[in-house]
Amino acid sequence: MSLFTKYFQQRGWISILHQIEIKGYKSIRELQLELAPLTVLIGANGAGKSNLISFLQLIQMLTKRNLQQIVANCNGASHLLYFGNQKTSVLSSNLQFTQESGKIEYDFDLTCGLSDQLVFAKERISLNSGVHSLGTGHTETKLDSFSHEQIHPFLEYVNSWEFYRFHHAPDLSIVSKLHSIYLNEPSHYKRILHTLQQMLPFFDDFVWSDPSVFYWREKGSDMVFNTSHLSDGMVRMITLVTILLQPNPPALLCIDEPELGLHPYAINVLACIIKSLATETQLIISTQSITLLNHLEVEDVVVVDRKNGQSTFQRLQHQSLAKWLEDYTLGELWEKNIIGGRPSL
Repeated sequence: MSLFTKYFQQRGWISILHQIEIKGYKSIRELQLELAPLTVLIGANGAGKSNLISFLQLIQMLTKRNLQQIVANCNGASHLLYFGNQKTSVLSSNLQFTQESGKIEYDFDLTCGLSDQLVFAKERISLNSGVHSLGTGHTETKLDSFSHEQIHPFLEYVNSWEFYRFHHAPDLSIVSKLHSIYLNEPSHYKRILHTLQQMLPFFDDFVWSDPSVFYWREKGSDMVFNTSHLSDGMVRMITLVTILLQPNPPALLCIDEPELGLHPYAINVLACIIKSLATETQLIISTQSITLLNHLEVEDVVVVDRKNGQSTFQRLQHQSLAKWLEDYTLGELWEKNIIGGRPSL
């Protein structure tokens, strides 16, 4: 039984992305990867972890008919292809999903066209009713113009995906999200506060005099602080806890290096939240944190290496590491380069 089938049946999820194939995207020459409820990518800087996540963002933008916006943001299609259009002529992918209404398989080939655009050389979707070709030569998807009962839920599912990379300033969308939780979901708000207080014992509560700004108080003080009193680490903690404990999490949540700027104890708390959330929604996380890695099951981890000019992705298997794990933690095995994912020539 595959990882996907086991988890989907046990948890009764409505939608999940369970396998992805990519050819010719950025550092990814060729990839076939089975996904689970929790997939954690580890590897050296530049190995290609973020490229897998950015490809999923491309899929989301593609389904919104914004593929050429992605191309423009990258200064042309050639910059999306593996070593450019002189080395790679086609960017192709096959994605396999299961929904309550049945299985869906979506695949496409994109070529570099005039004005350095990406053009569909093939677009095809497989539904309960069979395989349907959506044509060739177009620059934006034709999924939304295809009439079938499975298409609308599928597009809604992909559009619900959320992606996070962290910056120094509080994201206005996170401030708005937390304020909405405060107003409408008091039990979730209390859980968020309790979790933040585990990480920041001096923290008391937010002051919502302005729903677009984080004002907050310390315990034992009436002084109201603004965002200038929030360290980068505090901003990340607030953002992460809000994302991970929101009342209605997205169908797929991708977070790039959530541990940045966090104390090891905060990472321990974060790991517990991540493992719990993976029973409710699908998570893809990239990390370089040994502390986070030590909380994971072996099968949660995909090792990303850069070999011979391309990214490789290998999911760990407990059976092959069982003897090592009698004496070492997963993080120690990574440090010792037993499982790969370290810089190499």
